Amino acid sequence: MHPSRFLRAFITAFVLFLLLDAFWHGGLMADFYNQRLISLNPLLAGAMLGLSPGILFVNAINAVALSYFILTHIQHGRSLADAAWIGALLGFTVVGTVNFLNNTFIPRWDIVLALVDTAWGTASGLVVALAIAATCGEERRRGIFGWLRRS
Repeated sequence: MHPSRFLRAFITAFVLFLLLDAFWHGGLMADFYNQRLISLNPLLAGAMLGLSPGILFVNAINAVALSYFILTHIQHGRSLADAAWIGALLGFTVVGTVNFLNNTFIPRWDIVLALVDTAWGTASGLVVALAIAATCGEERRRGIFGWLRRS
């Protein structure tokens, strides 16, 4: 795997994770998250949680792992469905681990919050994996739409 291809995939993944999280946590589901998190800590009222160091770090870890696994699979001629599966599985694993550890160690952590956020992590991992496969794959060898089919 060429370093420039990995870097391009990482930047694509990291930026897309940030944008998707801003849309989900800060827009579409902001009231849901604020309601549950403020009950745990009133100081979180109005905080930009998507830009916290912890969230940025988790997104960076997810972006590195997805970039590596998707590019490796693309090099071996795997399909778009494989990329989607890997992205969903990795998103579920990373975000689910964070949420269920929080549920275990933080008193009053909401199980509904853990389930919804884990589902979101699964969906966002899938979307980002598809974006990596579509934009950073082996375009030269297999054509721009080569990621749609198996070799």
